Amino acid sequence: MKKGRGLKILATLMVIMIIGALGSVYALKKYNRYKLEQARLKNIAITKDIIRLYVDEADKMGVEKIQLNWKELAAVSAVKANNYIVNVDENEIENIAESFIIEKQSGGKTYYGSKDMLEVAADLKFDDKQTSRVTSYYEQLDDLGLYSENLKKDSPQRKFVESVKPYAIEVYEKYGILPSIVVAQAFYESHWGESVLSQQAKNYFGIKADTSWKGKTVTMETTEFHNEKIKDKFRLYDTVSESFDDYGNFLTTHPRYRQAGVFEAKDYEAMAKALEKGGYSTAQNAKGEKVYAIDIYSIVRANDLMILDSIVLKNKFNKQFGNS
Repeated sequence: MKKGRGLKILATLMVIMIIGALGSVYALKKYNRYKLEQARLKNIAITKDIIRLYVDEADKMGVEKIQLNWKELAAVSAVKANNYIVNVDENEIENIAESFIIEKQSGGKTYYGSKDMLEVAADLKFDDKQTSRVTSYYEQLDDLGLYSENLKKDSPQRKFVESVKPYAIEVYEKYGILPSIVVAQAFYESHWGESVLSQQAKNYFGIKADTSWKGKTVTMETTEFHNEKIKDKFRLYDTVSESFDDYGNFLTTHPRYRQAGVFEAKDYEAMAKALEKGGYSTAQNAKGEKVYAIDIYSIVRANDLMILDSIVLKNKFNKQFGNS
């Protein structure tokens, strides 16, 4: 009897040990799965094709309203999709984009603003971990774009953008020209600050010294139409700030730019086309087709300059209506 009871106790203990061991294995597997999932969620899983989709959708959904920040859309979207962002379709992106847009009525007019991404995260009932990932994903997108090499902190393109950004914002606040366009034109006309004209004359916009100009001038070679080189007089400035301010004044005081719709344009594509229509540049390709608007538009997208527009337009709206 005692021997039988002993065997039963031993068997019971063995069963308990086996169950415990199996439980430990299951717990270890569960923990490993958790760690793998956390590792998968750590870095946003985005490709160049997906970036292009978000850039396009942000522009499309904000047209005639507000410039949306594609990186904010992507960060929120990635968290909502549990970082399977590759599975997010255009309809879902558009739904998220709409959740960013704010509409206000004042004086019979409609004004549009954009929520901060953390406001949208709160609206979507994200928990603390999800909200933290939104911020992390957005930070990871800092140097990613259609041409990520341009966005690296040590690239000449990014260094140029950072150096002139304050002037571009001042031009926007004083004259109403979108900072993306200001920087893109300076980028194009000065070859990101490396042209002889920008270095010797502080002229970042290739503005010529017409009869209305009473300041200093410099004569330099320039290209007109398709590869036709001529010498012409250009405006000379003492500082970079003067160049940017005079650029804003130049567009404002020459009626052809207002008539072309520069100051009515609500986005960088429309404004680039209006500048070309107003005759800012005579640049053409080999077929004799105007290419200035396309070039400026491409520079904006290649260097994420539309995000500058998103920031200043959001700030303008919040200043007018309060951050609500």
